[in-house]
Amino acid sequence: TVQLTIVNGPQNDFCGNATPIQTGMDQAFSTIDAITDGPEHDNNPCFLFGVNTATNDIWYTFTPDFTGTVQWTNCEDSNFDSRMGVYQPGSACPPLPEDLLGCNDDGPDCPTNTFRSDMFFDVTAGETYLLRFGGYDDGEQGIGTFDLINNSPPEPPANDDCANAIETFILTPAEADDFADAQGGT
Repeated sequence: TVQLTIVNGPQNDFCGNATPIQTGMDQAFSTIDAITDGPEHDNNPCFLFGVNTATNDIWYTFTPDFTGTVQWTNCEDSNFDSRMGVYQPGSACPPLPEDLLGCNDDGPDCPTNTFRSDMFFDVTAGETYLLRFGGYDDGEQGIGTFDLINNSPPEPPANDDCANAIETFILTPAEADDFADAQGGT
């Protein structure tokens, strides 16, 4: 006797079907019925307890239009113990363990006892990164949202260096009451 079960997992269940995403808040996900197709990571600080991988994983690609730092977090809204990993540009599907750029399990800034993930990673404009999102252990799966945030500092103003100082002036209180044009700064 043979029993065949058809599972309708998420569209981005396999690395080869990774969903392209951009920065944004409250991006919905589901790992319900996803299988694990990513690599194991022996002796990696992100995977020191439980299994040595992210289970029931789903995949995304991210190609930033900026160079800087990105925060990827699901601290606020999900219903399971999550893990996340980011793989270097040019990684094959599925990536090799040594392609892991960064990862997180139990983000330090997430609310206590939520076991959700939160990480920062550096990006280069135009490079495509593989993002892997899954669970802490076999059977850990669920739904929720995550945020992918450009966390790079703003460009400094033209007068950031002393050599490029802009001349300014001091107003009297009477002049300030009638002043119509403010000079902004960062």
